[in-house]
Amino acid sequence: MLSLAARLPLPLLGLLLPSLAAAAVDSSVGSASSPLLLGNIKTLFAFGDSYTANGYNPGRGFDPEIDQDIHTTSGGDNWAQYLAAAADVEKSFYDFAISGSTIEPIHLNNDPRPNPSLVNETDTFINYFYDKHEVAWDPETTLFMVASGINDIANSVLYSLDYESSVEKLVDIYTEQISRLYTRGARHFLFVTVPPFDRTPLGLDGSHHDEFVSWGHIWNFRMRSMIKSYSDTFPEMEARIWDMNECLTEIIDNAKSLGFADSTSSCWPYAVIRGYEPEADRPDCAHPLAEYVWKDAAHPTWAAHKLMGDSVIALLKNEAQGEVHGKEKRTKRWFR
Repeated sequence: MLSLAARLPLPLLGLLLPSLAAAAVDSSVGSASSPLLLGNIKTLFAFGDSYTANGYNPGRGFDPEIDQDIHTTSGGDNWAQYLAAAADVEKSFYDFAISGSTIEPIHLNNDPRPNPSLVNETDTFINYFYDKHEVAWDPETTLFMVASGINDIANSVLYSLDYESSVEKLVDIYTEQISRLYTRGARHFLFVTVPPFDRTPLGLDGSHHDEFVSWGHIWNFRMRSMIKSYSDTFPEMEARIWDMNECLTEIIDNAKSLGFADSTSSCWPYAVIRGYEPEADRPDCAHPLAEYVWKDAAHPTWAAHKLMGDSVIALLKNEAQGEVHGKEKRTKRWFR
């Protein structure tokens, strides 16, 4: 795979990549005695949508590297896969994220089947990794990553739904799923803000730009306050917020300095790539895939994901980043 860092002048590596790490610093919350740092992670569970999904399906088997239809929306790896590689846990990285997934299970286009959701993903975890006890995982060395919410906003725009009146319902559904995970042993969490959909080619090319801006801000603000309240609701939780929104905004704002040739559009021959083609260089496109921020109208390329991955890796390496909210120390330990 072509390294994005290999395309960057060394001075820019020293100046810009730390700025991406700084953009991702956000609040820590909870009363765990210490945060789960990158080097201590042994198992990763991921929940979310197409920005996080890699096609893993435990129904095909528990091993994430055998008999799986692994694919992403980036043309290569995504941020979560880069994180798993940095933590050296590719064999114990279980990604329940589903493209198109929402927080709330809703019916779209009169489909009798509900849209895939965070509820379904939580069900999958409980069914395969709690009830069946086929895979061992230790609560003290397991990180639960939750990156949901952007499709609730996108669907509200595309299907003319009333997003603002549904935010508190989404908060309740989201919190209920976190509670289901917590009561089954989850203690260490990484919560992720929704990306700046207004900066995608789809968000830029349309009449709904202002809605994407406003509703993205509404959710990210409400999500932060929701998670801060978890220190009382879930007293043994330790969690961090990774600000994907600010991180991706930094990448877009500094695109040329980071080696990207295009940060506002995508090229159709790359948009239809389903598998791994990080070196793709189509003659009908002005640049190689790696020089676009956007693979298609809504999803970043693997090169942008690499920088996002570097950002969250930096966050999880640093015990001191973020403010601590809640009780000063854990009052009791949980044993499985």
